[in-house]
Amino acid sequence: MNKPIMELIEVKKSYFSGGKELKILKGVNLELFEGEKVAIIGPSGVGKTTLLNIMGALDKPTEGKVLFRGKALNWQDEEFLNRFRRECVGFIFQLHYLIFELSVMENVILPGLIAGKNRRELEKKAETLLKSLGLWDRRDSTPDLLSGGERQRVAIIRALILKPPLILADEPTGNLDPQAAKEVIDEFFYLSKETKSTVVVVTHNMDIAKKMDRIFLLKNGFLVELQKTQLKQEGF
Repeated sequence: MNKPIMELIEVKKSYFSGGKELKILKGVNLELFEGEKVAIIGPSGVGKTTLLNIMGALDKPTEGKVLFRGKALNWQDEEFLNRFRRECVGFIFQLHYLIFELSVMENVILPGLIAGKNRRELEKKAETLLKSLGLWDRRDSTPDLLSGGERQRVAIIRALILKPPLILADEPTGNLDPQAAKEVIDEFFYLSKETKSTVVVVTHNMDIAKKMDRIFLLKNGFLVELQKTQLKQEGF
C-alpha cells in the first residue's frame, strides 16, 4: 500500500482568552495519499480553516504531529516551515489575494520568483496554464479588470505553477455564482490531476464535495469520514 504523503496524528488546537481555553480541534487523525482529492465539510465555525492552516504550516497545533512524507514538521524551525510552505504547498483561498498592482502574469509567476526560479522558465509554464484556462489574452491585465471567476482561475494557476505535491483550498468557489463555480472547480481538478497533486478542499458546496475521492465531516473537534450516501442523513 502506498505511504501517505501527509499524516495528522492526534492534532489538537486550542485558543486561550481571558484565562479560558477554547478547544477547536480535539484529536484529528487523517492520512492523505498522492493524487487523491479530499473534501472537508462541516458547519461554519467548527475549525475547518484552522485545520487547513495547520496542514499548510500557517498555524501550529497545540498538541499532536503533522508528518509530510514520513517526517514530522518542525514547528520550532521557521526557516524549515517557510521552505515547506514555499516548495510543498499551494494555497487557494476564497478571497484570491491577488496583488492588484501586478499583472496577471506577474501574479502567477510570483511564487516562483520568490523561490528563486528562472523568470523565463516560469513565464513559459505560466503561458501553458493561462492558455489552458483561456486567460492568455488577459496576461497583461491587472486583477481589477477581471471577473470573479477569472480572478480565481489566476489564483489556481498561481497555486499550481510550481507543481506542489499538496494543494489546500479554502472555499475556492465561495464568492462565485453556481455556473462559474462549476467551471472553475472542473478546471482546478483537471490541472491538479495534470500535476498529480494531492488536493484538500474545505467547502460548503456539496456538488464539489461529491466530486472528491473522500469526504470528511469536522464535528465536535474530530474528523469523521462519510460515504456520499450519508450526506443527507448528516443534514447536507
